[in-house]
Amino acid sequence: MMQWTVRLGARTSAGEVETTELVTFSRPGVVGTLAEIGLVLSETKALLARLQASVLCGQVAEYAAHHRVCPECRVLRSLKDRRTRRLQTLFGTVEVGAPRFKVCRCRVTTPLAEVTTSPVSALLTARCMPELEQVQAELGAHTSFRDGVRILEALLPVSPANHESLRARTHAVALRLEADDRQAAAEGTAVRDDTAKAAAADGSARCHARRRPHMCRARSPGSQLRGGLRQGGAGRPLHPALCLGAQRGRAAPCVAACGAA
Repeated sequence: MMQWTVRLGARTSAGEVETTELVTFSRPGVVGTLAEIGLVLSETKALLARLQASVLCGQVAEYAAHHRVCPECRVLRSLKDRRTRRLQTLFGTVEVGAPRFKVCRCRVTTPLAEVTTSPVSALLTARCMPELEQVQAELGAHTSFRDGVRILEALLPVSPANHESLRARTHAVALRLEADDRQAAAEGTAVRDDTAKAAAADGSARCHARRRPHMCRARSPGSQLRGGLRQGGAGRPLHPALCLGAQRGRAAPCVAACGAA
């Protein structure tokens, strides 16, 4: 008879190493059929369930120990009581510890509603892991709810569930996806509107810049003189010095007028 023992070694953030024995398999040394070779589904499901429980409980315990230290004075807070929370995962339901701690004495102005805190309860915002919910919604979208429950129980060490819970979680995921799609569409519309407004403003500024030099260009002295010759200076009389060039054949009166002036 041959035996295999699976042990899990965990190293904490403090450097401590903890070893946990998960499962032991036994097989005959000389097999007689093909079915006696390797692991079977039931043994694999048991291994996954115990591995998930060990890893999850270790993580939650480390999280609670970290948040027990007061962030102000770095002193361990007093323990009020110990409670448990059940969390449904893709590899079975795990029961974890959720201790409650008293508020540190350095925080004397804390309201009465915050006398005790539970970091684990604040972390576990739902009773189901997102991965399990996603797989259940995927099965519920492609098969019937009853068939989805049977497939999960046949292949994975999940806790027994009914088709009602699978349907409820599938609908919840669908509602979240629809809300995300509406939000993304609204954000895309807002971005397109802002881009169109910016493009319109930029085009208007460019057109104004093209018209502005022609409208605001200073008139040269030559153009003023030409204008004065053509239109008489917009209603004003010509300068006496220009009468000789402007009125050919009538220079004598102009000169006389200039001399009189």
